[in-house]
Amino acid sequence: MLMRSPALLVIVTTLWSTQPSAQTPLSGSVSDGNGGPLLAGTVYHASGVLTVPSGATLTLQAGAILKMDTAGELSINGHLAVLGNATITGLADDSAGGDTNADGPSVGTPNSWRGLVFNAGATGSLNGLALRFGGRGGSAGIEVHGNGLSLVACSVSNWNAEGLDLNSMTGPITVAGCQFDNNTAAIVGVPLEVVPGFTNNSASGNIIHDSLQVSTANLTSGTTTVTTANLVSNVILAPPLTSIGPGATLVFDAGCIYKMPHDGQIVVDGALQCQGTAASRVALTDLRDDFRGGDSNKDGPGIGA
Repeated sequence: MLMRSPALLVIVTTLWSTQPSAQTPLSGSVSDGNGGPLLAGTVYHASGVLTVPSGATLTLQAGAILKMDTAGELSINGHLAVLGNATITGLADDSAGGDTNADGPSVGTPNSWRGLVFNAGATGSLNGLALRFGGRGGSAGIEVHGNGLSLVACSVSNWNAEGLDLNSMTGPITVAGCQFDNNTAAIVGVPLEVVPGFTNNSASGNIIHDSLQVSTANLTSGTTTVTTANLVSNVILAPPLTSIGPGATLVFDAGCIYKMPHDGQIVVDGALQCQGTAASRVALTDLRDDFRGGDSNKDGPGIGA
């Protein structure tokens, strides 16, 4: 009868359990035809900053997983296309692609990599992308300096910075059905004129706020209409000055809540229309007014002043 050594079994089991899961390495410049597209069911391990060159496209197929080391960043100068249910996360996040770094069971932590950066001239069409466990160096989950961006059914979670920072970009923007959870803040850097491009988004568990924060509100022409579908967590956080110039119109639909910081003001040289009803009023109020829209600045109970 063949005898098996218990010690040998333990050693073999240990070695087997710490083997890294299969992965494809990536570094430097990457695009379709040069390391891409990133394929469904494949785990990719990025070393350092990945760059999508100007004029090129990088496609992530549904089911692709890209795992970043601590210096990881995806810097887009061309176009990024995500075709559904792809994941970009930290190397230690075993819930995506298994134990890629062979360090035993781990769940990932915020600050594990940097984030996505859309540089000047870059564009993106992101459908179903999940970003997790980043924010190293204060990088937002998605930081935008580019020309246009579409985010549909995406999520940014467990981030050591803001989930989305538009940096006052005024190009075409669509953000629909996205989630921003457990980050430092939800959405920042949004010009008032692009707020109508946000629809049916949600945020929870963020440290500073769970809302959409407007960075600039200087309307110079046309009509900007804000509806309750554009709000995140029931409100919009206003900048210190909202300016409606001659020839410009700002419309708040019934139920909208626009919360102003201390000393905030709205200067109207064009037209301001508040289309509230007795049952669903428009509120232009103090950031500390928790009666309308809840504790938007997360400073505890307050009634405004």
